[in-house]
Amino acid sequence: MSNVYMISDLHLGHKKILDFESTLRFGDSSLEHDHILITRIAHVCNSKKDILWILGDVCMDMERVDMLAEIPARKILVRGNHDQFDLGVYTKYFEKIYGIVSYRGYWISHAPIHPAELRGRKNIHGHVHRNSIMKSQYTQEKDDNYINVCVENCAGYPVNFQDIKNNIFKGAIK
Repeated sequence: MSNVYMISDLHLGHKKILDFESTLRFGDSSLEHDHILITRIAHVCNSKKDILWILGDVCMDMERVDMLAEIPARKILVRGNHDQFDLGVYTKYFEKIYGIVSYRGYWISHAPIHPAELRGRKNIHGHVHRNSIMKSQYTQEKDDNYINVCVENCAGYPVNFQDIKNNIFKGAIK
């Protein structure tokens, strides 16, 4: 039986990722960050039976895309706004590629979808990094319809889909 995991916004090869998110990312350089991140992901998704969904913004530099081969799991990509390489680059590493997809009662996307489009489902997403979607602009109460699996919200470890379904992982900074 396979385990299903989700993570978003790896930003491999992003030269300034540590400048933007230094307290929630890791390493002293972009390269060190990427090695730590890939090691964390491969530690969790360590079987060819595992399925890893990466919800966009995988890699910013063609020289780092080969690091994806170090993750033994089967990989599925939901393309993000920074996933600008030709499709052939991604098909080398991902068995399926989507823009947005319905999966086991959830919407899976890179960016959070509009509340009117939820249609009774929750949205597992990335894109907003450390931020969460709030119930309204007037409250600090997180909207439970949105589950943010960005690297910053899970310390760089993929989130088990069962933990999302069982409401153990709520998509917020721990």
